[in-house]
Amino acid sequence: MNKIFILLYIFLVFLGTSACTKKPDCFTADSIKEMKIMSLNKKGYFLFLRTSGFQEKIHFYELFKDSPEFDVCGKTLSQPVFQISLDDSEGFPIKLEISEDGMKTIYSSTQKNDFNLESIDVEIQGSFKNISN
Repeated sequence: MNKIFILLYIFLVFLGTSACTKKPDCFTADSIKEMKIMSLNKKGYFLFLRTSGFQEKIHFYELFKDSPEFDVCGKTLSQPVFQISLDDSEGFPIKLEISEDGMKTIYSSTQKNDFNLESIDVEIQGSFKNISN
């Protein structure tokens, strides 16, 4: 009889600790990488590379005013000032231009040997005085 109570107690403790977690249920969590762009950071802007999707990956660059906080699913309550998705059909992204009017990706038909979305060239245009989110 004691053995049944011990097994029932262990089962209830296991059920209580595993079934009722406060972690959000993410089917697929977005991968978020901060790109350290000092000229942007000094002005209070932060650029992130978001990779989303399960099998077919979609990449976005997102510019935030102030540094956002992301949960374990890669979600944030902050809205990006600008967001741009990368289009594989355009070629390989070689430069990201950021201005007060938005972001623009420059593509090339040939890929560099050391190609990496996290180390794309970023060109800052303008003073960023008129951006609002």
